[in-house]
Amino acid sequence: MGAALKTNPTHVKVTEFWKVNGCPLAAALRGRIRKLGGTGKKFLCVYSDEIFQNRGEIMATETEITDTTIVNEKPVMTGQNWDSKKAKINGTTSYMPSIFGLTIAGLVTQELMKNCE
Repeated sequence: MGAALKTNPTHVKVTEFWKVNGCPLAAALRGRIRKLGGTGKKFLCVYSDEIFQNRGEIMATETEITDTTIVNEKPVMTGQNWDSKKAKINGTTSYMPSIFGLTIAGLVTQELMKNCE
């Protein structure tokens, strides 16, 4: 599920999709699946139960931005196309998406090995 705002690799877990807790992306997907009348098909999911309070902060304030002008009380970078919607981020550390991907690869490998036996 979502790797945004995750920093601790020891919190990465594998469980069935409908049992994932603490992941806003999983909750949104479950709600969407239910709304569309989807089935309760079971499948494994990689997620992190690490929770942060940050839900998307402004990247920089007008005093932190260099070469700016103020338009409608919002900072606008001179010579740049500034969009305040793009200024909100839910970032992650560079290694977390890799850990999620490698965990999924490990699950696929285990499943293939089970099928070969």
